[in-house]
Amino acid sequence: MKERISQTVGSLPTMMDNLESRVMLSGNVAVSVVSGNLVVRGDASANSIVLNNAGRNKVRVTGANATTINGAAGPVVMSAVHGLSLKLGDGNDTLKLDDLTFDRAVSIDMGAGDDVAQIEKNGSNSGKPSLFKATTAIKMGAGSDLLQIGSKGGNRAVFSGKLVLNGGTQGDTLAYSGASALPTGAVGAFESINPKAAAGINLRSAGTYGILAGAGVSNTGGTTINGNLGTSPTGTVVGSPTVNGVIHSADPLAAQAKLDLTTAYNEAKGRAGTPTKVLPGELSGLRLAPGIYKNSSSVKLSSSPLTLDAQGNPNAVFIFQIGTTLTTLSGTQVILAGGAKASNIFWQVGSSATLGTTSSFKGSIMADQSITLTHLATLEGRALARIGAVTLDSNTVTVPA
Repeated sequence: MKERISQTVGSLPTMMDNLESRVMLSGNVAVSVVSGNLVVRGDASANSIVLNNAGRNKVRVTGANATTINGAAGPVVMSAVHGLSLKLGDGNDTLKLDDLTFDRAVSIDMGAGDDVAQIEKNGSNSGKPSLFKATTAIKMGAGSDLLQIGSKGGNRAVFSGKLVLNGGTQGDTLAYSGASALPTGAVGAFESINPKAAAGINLRSAGTYGILAGAGVSNTGGTTINGNLGTSPTGTVVGSPTVNGVIHSADPLAAQAKLDLTTAYNEAKGRAGTPTKVLPGELSGLRLAPGIYKNSSSVKLSSSPLTLDAQGNPNAVFIFQIGTTLTTLSGTQVILAGGAKASNIFWQVGSSATLGTTSSFKGSIMADQSITLTHLATLEGRALARIGAVTLDSNTVTVPA
């Protein structure tokens, strides 16, 4: 275990500033104190709670993102607390815990769902640490989860007793600078431990283009391109979109941009992660941390939003490697959270991409074949097609800063 951890340790992003965009409706969390133990129980909705210090042996429990505590909107303060038993349900849950001392056992079970647990989010070498004096067990459960422990400015969560960390199943990430010093067996079932930050894809001259095609551009309606438009070797541009940039139609600059696109496409396709994470075929309702994601077949976004969460790191990079098609259905959204930027999101698509009617998408799409933006779809990013055409219909495409 120690060898595996040491191989993956790298610079960590700063901690998440906001926990946003729960897919399921926020629910209710029940809290009580039983024989000196704070007992916290969530329901099957997306519970979001904060535990922090309210005085000696007192814990303030606050609901975030519309989560209620014991059926009410306001926080509650629990007294005579010495230990913790926390179990949340099957929703996409979030937990923040800061500035607390427990002299009895602590058990945290985040349940199923795509969960985030943060222990000492803003821990620093000079700040007051959270103290865990007895056995502490943290289990993330089924889902793509993130566990962060004291990763800002030093490890300020102090574990005097035995510590056991379990990622559960699916793609789980542990960000904890003290992980490598734990005994063998103390850390299990995390697919990624202290992952190194991925570098972005260098688009070179293709980066100035909102639309770049190999076989022409066809537009219907009042499309606006905030950036350059180019096509090569076919120079056809039909439909007169508004281009707040320069149109390069089968000229040397368009040809060079196409060469640069091919270089970027191959770089994105061949990029390896530490590790590369599995990208599900259905993106609806997912909240994804930065990294490199791969699906050798087709990928779609059919209903609830996809949230890309940079976890407070504005330089965080997302790279998606898709074997065949990328499709979003009508009205779907890609939402950015935690400081994520469209300029750091790259979609390498093995054949063609289609964005559904009125959908909202983020990032640079690099498709081997064609790209279609249907009626009123918006794209903060780029539609870059190596070989085929780009088809537009009353869209807005903005090259990200």
